[in-house]
Amino acid sequence: DYNKLVTAVTDVINEIQLAGDTVNLRGMVWLQGESDVISTPRADAYATNLDNFINGFRPQMDLVFPPLGFDDMYTFLVEPADWKNGTNPGIATQANIDKVHGALMDFAATDGNASFIPTDDFTQFEDNLIHFSSADQLTLGSRIADSIEAALIPEPGSLALLGVALCSLFPALGRCRRQGR
Repeated sequence: DYNKLVTAVTDVINEIQLAGDTVNLRGMVWLQGESDVISTPRADAYATNLDNFINGFRPQMDLVFPPLGFDDMYTFLVEPADWKNGTNPGIATQANIDKVHGALMDFAATDGNASFIPTDDFTQFEDNLIHFSSADQLTLGSRIADSIEAALIPEPGSLALLGVALCSLFPALGRCRRQGR
C-alpha cells in the first residue's frame, strides 16, 4: 500500500503540474491504526511503523519534488475509532488501544510538524467497529479544519487584512461585496 500511495501522490502532482497549475503542499491528514489494536504484535510495532512511514515518506517525496516542501510537510494524526466506546468491542484489547493512541500522541509531541486530533469522545456507528457515526464524522471534519487552521494559517488578524486587501484590489470579483467583506 505504501508504494501505491507514493505512486498516487506522484501521479496527481504530475497531472496538476502538466495542466499548468501550481501545487502548494501544506500538509497531510493521516487516519489509520484501528486494525493495529486487534493484534498485540502490530500494536507493539505501531510507534516504529508510524515513525518509519512519516519519516520515510517525507524525504522520499522530497527527492522527487524538492520545491514542494515534503521534507517538513505538516502531518495531522487523527486518532482512529475508539473501540472502547463501541457496542461491540471485538477482539481489541485496552492495552493495544493505549499503545496505538500513545504512539500517535508521542509522534505529534516530538515532531515539530505534526499534531494529534483526538476522537476518544466519539462512538462508532451502531456495531461498526471502525466507522464513526455521521454526527461524529461532521465533528471530525471540524476538528481537522480547526487543526489545519491553527497549524498552517497565519494569525487571524493578518488573514483578515489580506482578505480586505484582496477585495480592495479585485472588486470585480463581486464576492467581496456580496459577503460584506
